[in-house]
Amino acid sequence: SMKKVITTIIILAVVAGLSFVGYRAFAGRESAPSAELETVPVERGDIVATVNASGSIVPKIKVVLSFKIPGRVAEIAVEKGDHVEAGEVMARLETTDLELAVDQAEAALAMSEAQLERTRKGARPEDLAVAEAVLAGSQASYRRVAAGPNAEDLVAAEAGLASARANHAKVLAGPSQDEITMAKASVKQADAALRQAQAAYDKVAGSPHVWAMPQSLQLESATIAHEQAQASYNLTVNVTDRAVKGAAAQVAQAEAQLARLSRSPTPEELAVAQAQVDQAQATLDKIRAGATPEELAIAQAQVDQAQVAVELARSRLEDTRLVAPFAGTVAHIGAEMGELVSSAIPMIVLVDLSDYHIDIRVDETDIGLIEVGQEAEITLDAFPDVELSGQVARIDPAGANILGIVSYGVTVEISSADIPFKPDMSANVDIVVESREGVLLVPNRAVERDREGKYVEVLIAGQPRQVYIETGLSNGTFSEVVAGLKEGQRVIIKTQQQRIRQEMMEMIGP
Repeated sequence: SMKKVITTIIILAVVAGLSFVGYRAFAGRESAPSAELETVPVERGDIVATVNASGSIVPKIKVVLSFKIPGRVAEIAVEKGDHVEAGEVMARLETTDLELAVDQAEAALAMSEAQLERTRKGARPEDLAVAEAVLAGSQASYRRVAAGPNAEDLVAAEAGLASARANHAKVLAGPSQDEITMAKASVKQADAALRQAQAAYDKVAGSPHVWAMPQSLQLESATIAHEQAQASYNLTVNVTDRAVKGAAAQVAQAEAQLARLSRSPTPEELAVAQAQVDQAQATLDKIRAGATPEELAIAQAQVDQAQVAVELARSRLEDTRLVAPFAGTVAHIGAEMGELVSSAIPMIVLVDLSDYHIDIRVDETDIGLIEVGQEAEITLDAFPDVELSGQVARIDPAGANILGIVSYGVTVEISSADIPFKPDMSANVDIVVESREGVLLVPNRAVERDREGKYVEVLIAGQPRQVYIETGLSNGTFSEVVAGLKEGQRVIIKTQQQRIRQEMMEMIGP
């Protein structure tokens, strides 16, 4: 409600007023010399400026190993915590298909090498003899065509034409009465034999093994003979259109053969025969000349291609083995026997525990102070009472933006290693960026800042006075005084409560 809001404002105002009065009273008391003020002398000493960062212990080498090709795990030869030597096989995939691929590639290579060797040597004597025989045959064929038909060929062609014409006339005339009578007789004879065989079969038809008796075979034979006699009769008596056309085609073929012989040799026939001779001659010349440079180059390229295929197949077979790239300890195994894995699955994590370093991240505001070779003071959470030393070994050339904060990776080598390190132990690192000796020092608690710069309060004639100073190096405790103070002057150290009251006074005003 409005009443409650007003009450709250009044209460806050009263509290603020009391605080102001209390501070005024305190300030008034402090304006006079007070034995309650804490002071420290400005003294000379050494100061070391450091950059602090946290990180973790990292082994000398840590790699995640995966199979380059997918497959099923056939063997895991190591266990977590085992020490392996460089080159030792730690795991294998099944290799049956890849071994077959290697065999096939090697066979193809052997074939291409044999073909290259054959191309280099040229044709065998047997190939040359065959080519010469083919040429001689084609030349003889040309001579026969060029000579034209002989008398015997013409007589035979004329006789064939006469025979074809006589057969055509006979087909058109149909069968004679004697041929019909003989065909009918054959049918009757076959019919009688069938009835006789049927009667003999009927007498033994009730026998359990009638199919194995001679009467069964005789009946089957008589049935076939009857069908053949009936088919022969039908062909003899019924002259079909197909038979007439067939006889006419034979006549046309015989006439064409006789006409061709009468016109031979035609220019076309001579050209075909000559082409066969030319082709046989070219083949023989090629065999005698041997392989051309182009053919040798093609054969060599086929060998090279087959060799690449063999190397690729062997490489894929080699990829089924996971080999240790260095001597180290197995830190993790990511799959089990029989499991299907791919290149995306970490199979084995291998670490070299012979040495360690610390990876830290330094804010961009401090990275300009860091240089390779700077000394570092190291403490581990696992061994808080042990101080270790180290050096900056590497600084990342590029930073990383994490949640809006840019930082750079820095590697710190550990100089002393007399404790049992474990990977991933938390570490706190102070990198010494600069140090000076015999300089004036003032506690950071005594240094204030306003718009005009840094200042301290100094007791002069028992009264506190503001003195502006110029500082140099600084760490978490002291700052170097470059100008404004002298050795032995006493500066006032304010308590936290006094600082809060002073800040309130500055906000409220006089």
